[in-house]
Amino acid sequence: MSANIGTAHSKISEAIQQAYCIVVTMSEKNEIQAFKITVDGPSLFAKIKADNHARIQDTATSAEAFLPEGPYDLWREGEKSRRLKDLVGPFALSPQLPKMLNTKAGCLSTKGRGP
Repeated sequence: MSANIGTAHSKISEAIQQAYCIVVTMSEKNEIQAFKITVDGPSLFAKIKADNHARIQDTATSAEAFLPEGPYDLWREGEKSRRLKDLVGPFALSPQLPKMLNTKAGCLSTKGRGP
């Protein structure tokens, strides 16, 4: 009986991992996309974060990327200043922008790391 319980516990864990092997996200073109990840190895979130389809960024972005000439088009024409929250907020709302795990790290770096 206890052998059956042990087998059942291991199968439950495997079944739960298999249930979470499909990742659904929004593409840069605001289209729903899904991709499959393998469930062996590190945590599921680590695997999702490592997949380029997820577009999750946890490294700092250069401060220059947030300027009007930067790659993210965060400024309106004629604006001379913007609040920091108005520069960071679009990353949570717009599928065209990378998903930032740490918004403080995402916009405060001045080390010249690219977007």
